[in-house]
Amino acid sequence: ELPETEVAETISPLDGEKQPLLWWAPPSATTTETPLFVFLHSWSSDYLQDNSKWLRECVRHNWIWLHPNFRGANQTPKACGSRFARQDILDAMDWAERKWKVDQSRIYVAGVSGGGHMSLLMAGWHPDRFSAVSAWVGPTDLAEWHRFHTQNGKPQKYAKMIEKSLLAPPGASVLIDADYRERSPVFHLSRVGDLPVTIWAGVEDGHSG
Repeated sequence: ELPETEVAETISPLDGEKQPLLWWAPPSATTTETPLFVFLHSWSSDYLQDNSKWLRECVRHNWIWLHPNFRGANQTPKACGSRFARQDILDAMDWAERKWKVDQSRIYVAGVSGGGHMSLLMAGWHPDRFSAVSAWVGPTDLAEWHRFHTQNGKPQKYAKMIEKSLLAPPGASVLIDADYRERSPVFHLSRVGDLPVTIWAGVEDGHSG
């Protein structure tokens, strides 16, 4: 039996927009240093996505579970790894650190698919904020992923979502290509230093699965 999660919200300092988040914490987290686990929703979803199996592990280990929204599904300009989406995750973490006694040596971020993409992006842009990162089947280069999902010159589902987020296909202009690079983890992972990062993929990912 899983405990009820609760809803809170943050306000972005970048544009004043509110972002909701789900959370659960052991009662002891207000008085005892407690690990913080940030789990990031996937590509086409938002903070209401069912990630209860990760919550279950946090309950079992008495960790704080944080499930932030970062502009929802990747189909608007402020989603898909933008500086606004990255800030939303930092805002959720800051909120948690004000609310509980977070063990600064045990702050973790993880995600699957779009959440894996964001986990790696956070590792590259903000390596000082995390103790370890676990990314599962996340796209690392949005321009390459756009090409993978374009058939006979026609963008398919994910390529269309990327174009909605970045406003054009890769190669459209110097500025557009710079935005693709900004939001693609492969160009930022050189900055992680000694932060432990695990990247997980299935043997069929990108081939037949």
